[in-house]
Amino acid sequence: MVLLEGAVLRKILHLLIFLVLVSGCSVLSKEKKEDDDFYYELYWKDSYEMYYNSCRSGEMKKCFYLGRRLQEGRDYLYTETIYYYYTACTRGYYQACVSLGNLFKKFASGSEEEVKRLYSLACDSGFLNGCAHLYYFLKKIKSPLEEIMLVAEKSCALSDGIGCELAARFYKKVHKKTFDTSEYKFFLEQACELNVLVSCEKLLNLKSISKKEKQKWLDKSCSLGQKEACVNKGRT
Repeated sequence: MVLLEGAVLRKILHLLIFLVLVSGCSVLSKEKKEDDDFYYELYWKDSYEMYYNSCRSGEMKKCFYLGRRLQEGRDYLYTETIYYYYTACTRGYYQACVSLGNLFKKFASGSEEEVKRLYSLACDSGFLNGCAHLYYFLKKIKSPLEEIMLVAEKSCALSDGIGCELAARFYKKVHKKTFDTSEYKFFLEQACELNVLVSCEKLLNLKSISKKEKQKWLDKSCSLGQKEACVNKGRT
């Protein structure tokens, strides 16, 4: 009888333990998948009927949710997803326009103009997220600076501080020859009021601001955590 060395025996024992664990995990994994499939089918059938009926009744938010549920489901239904997103988008639920634009962009199933049109529809209707998507999409396809600036201005008008800061930046680039400090200053003021610190700092660097204005923007910068502004605000 051949006696196995201790090291060899330990390796064989570890291998047997590993095989048992793998076998057990495989069984558990199979059982979990069966449970997941059961609950998925149960939930999906109930939720689909609920969303479908609500959508048919004119609840565009439910049309959007139905489209998103179809997009994220295991059996991804592209045509149906587009249908529900399009229905919600064209009837005033503008998050659906953004989702539809994202879908077209991801799968290259729509032209650049179609994607831009969907984002623009959302943005022009006052949906800020649509303006954000439109801004980055226009930058990606290298649209004219004037066009990108208009989107930043729309975001600014919707009380988006970053949009106001971007509008100031693009104004400076677009209007190099006809630069108007008051227009540039207007966008910076809007951004600073909306808590964009870098815009407050730019205002403080303008030579055209009055002593009273400087104190105002120092106070604002200090409230946003700019330590230097807190030190200097009493010196104006």
